[in-house]
Amino acid sequence: MVKDYLLVGGNRFVALKDYLLVGENRFVVVKDYLLMGENRFVVVKDYLLVGGNRFAVLKDYLLVGGNRFLVLKDYLLVGENRFTVLKDYRPARCLVGHGTKENVEPMPNYETAFYDSGVFYDTPGTGNQPKKGTHMAGNRVPNGENELLALGEDMADGCHNHEVDIGLKHNKEVDMRAALTALRNAEAGFTTARGNRQDAMDALHATDATVTAFLAATRSVLIRLLGNRWSSAWLPTGFPDLSTAVPATQEKRLNLCASLKIYFTNIPAQEVAAMGVTAANAETQFQALSTGRDVLGTKDELQTTAKQARDTAYNNLRKREHDLINELATLLADDDGRWHAFGLSMPADPNAPESVASVTLTPGAAGKIVADWPRAVRATRYRPFVQVVGVDTDFVARDAVHDLTVNLTGFTTGQTVKVQIVAANDAGEALPSPTQQIVAP
Repeated sequence: MVKDYLLVGGNRFVALKDYLLVGENRFVVVKDYLLMGENRFVVVKDYLLVGGNRFAVLKDYLLVGGNRFLVLKDYLLVGENRFTVLKDYRPARCLVGHGTKENVEPMPNYETAFYDSGVFYDTPGTGNQPKKGTHMAGNRVPNGENELLALGEDMADGCHNHEVDIGLKHNKEVDMRAALTALRNAEAGFTTARGNRQDAMDALHATDATVTAFLAATRSVLIRLLGNRWSSAWLPTGFPDLSTAVPATQEKRLNLCASLKIYFTNIPAQEVAAMGVTAANAETQFQALSTGRDVLGTKDELQTTAKQARDTAYNNLRKREHDLINELATLLADDDGRWHAFGLSMPADPNAPESVASVTLTPGAAGKIVADWPRAVRATRYRPFVQVVGVDTDFVARDAVHDLTVNLTGFTTGQTVKVQIVAANDAGEALPSPTQQIVAP
């Protein structure tokens, strides 16, 4: 202390009895600690020490990399968001002044600063980088939805067995299973919405075909009255583009139905009821086509909304898995075998993945085969190997994929095809899966 100031580097902070004044905010000074809310932080020279990270104290701001964050009571103010100061995390013991650390327990280091609100800093500070091993090759979060769900199930099982003894606080079994359920439900909703849209599209195509048939019948009636070639006599009918042909676009067919209703209402003597060429039928066709288009538009909107919900759930699950990997990195040693319980590699010695347990082959279109398989633990990619009996002397590698399915092409109908799947990550490859064979369609 310098008189009634606390000197941190070149900055002076007013010491008000047992409070430290930062801007207009007061933080309790308890012996050799700076108390923020329920947390205590070391002040070393001109840095605030949080675990192994040093953050510059700049007047009433906390400097993280090139970013300045306002300290607001027991919150850090980032833009319009308030972040609780690590209440649920293991606190570091903190020393005020220029002394040395004593009995410091490290706090978690996250790739981006993550707090209870679930919001992320837009730009991570340089002091908040992942520990070595957090993003080893075998522990990347997959992009494929099937792989993502499978890894999430492994992680949820790992949480069920070890969240208590490991001390997980922010990514527990209940959180992982909620994210898994949300994505599965959202995917089901999106699938339903896509099916409903396709049904509406099919219904619209059928209605449009009926409208086209009506317009063709009407054209044949009018040709006998107005002539085969377009002339000014055709103008009141509404046939577009100076042509007597049935319009090529649905929009023009819709408008023509509306015009023909007016035309036959004005000249009812030209109606031929036996052929359905009447003003009333023109109105019926117009309403049917218009309604079908409206229904399809609604289904399009619902499909878009369902896709957005699915994408949000997908991103939330990826974030949850990413957060769990990062939290495990703060709690487990790099060589702790419990990494494997979560379907992950030990960062200190990444293991090759386990083998794919089974392969299912399904005939596709002519010359095509679809292969599916369950997730292999620790795998980040899969390479199909294919052998055409009587053509190939051995299995031939195809391009690697990152999902749990692949379309295999280039076969001749009737060929017998054998397939193996080899799981891999950057640590190596597993043994091949059991071989399955199928006759190419």
